[in-house]
Amino acid sequence: MMRRVTGSKGRQGAARGILGLLAALAAAPLCAQGSGGLDPLLADLAGSDPQARLGAAYAACLAGDGDSAKTDAIFTGAGWDRIAEPEMGVVEFTGPDRRQFAMIQDVDGFCMVLDEGTGTDAARIVLNGVVAAAGYQSKPVQQPGGDCPLTELKPGLVAELTSSGNDPVCETPGSSGVRFSWETAE
Repeated sequence: MMRRVTGSKGRQGAARGILGLLAALAAAPLCAQGSGGLDPLLADLAGSDPQARLGAAYAACLAGDGDSAKTDAIFTGAGWDRIAEPEMGVVEFTGPDRRQFAMIQDVDGFCMVLDEGTGTDAARIVLNGVVAAAGYQSKPVQQPGGDCPLTELKPGLVAELTSSGNDPVCETPGSSGVRFSWETAE
């Protein structure tokens, strides 16, 4: 059962969770253009703190580097439930508290993380910390025909932050989704 936290105590608790994650990210070693700085974060994939687990899910996508098999192994190795949907060409993962989800495609080059309890503003803070831990230099890029901004994390890798759901919007307080897309050779 999901409980919505409201009021100043709820906001303070969420802020403490985000600040704790940012402190852990600051302590993680940075790596120039790879995913070595993400390794310490991956342990939180099986953790109980939702904000840290969200950061770990972003780190899992980035550590997989667009390789579906590698990303699959990271999520399943952390105990996330795995459901393959071959007719749709996707594999879905469900986190321990059923609040966070991840999805990869059968073909390489895509990883998505959804959170049904963290809004886009808080997710942006977590994502920025993970991107910094990975050593990536993010910059905004134009998305042809898209409404929500894209961020290039490194050449050939972009991230898009939206709400979760079938009809995502760019900003929302109650949910978030990050879609990582890698350019792949065809």
